[in-house]
Amino acid sequence: MKSSKKTKKKSDNRDPLAGDLTHLFKEGGWKQVRFELQPKNKTLTVRVSDDLLEAVKERAKEAGIEYQRWVRMALEHLVEKKAS
Repeated sequence: MKSSKKTKKKSDNRDPLAGDLTHLFKEGGWKQVRFELQPKNKTLTVRVSDDLLEAVKERAKEAGIEYQRWVRMALEHLVEKKAS
């Protein structure tokens, strides 16, 4: 009597990132990020009001990122703006 179990498909072990992936990205949607990929080995302590922290967290939530990353990106934006 044959078993009614379905055999699992072998998983595809090919690297999904191998090859040309340019078709996955829209042209012009790129933004240069100089600092985000560098190791975070320094701590910055800043005192802010509850209202400011809540506003920062809300903006970060809207952007879909953690608020600490949003703050780093805001700082980077200001540094880049000054350099321009």
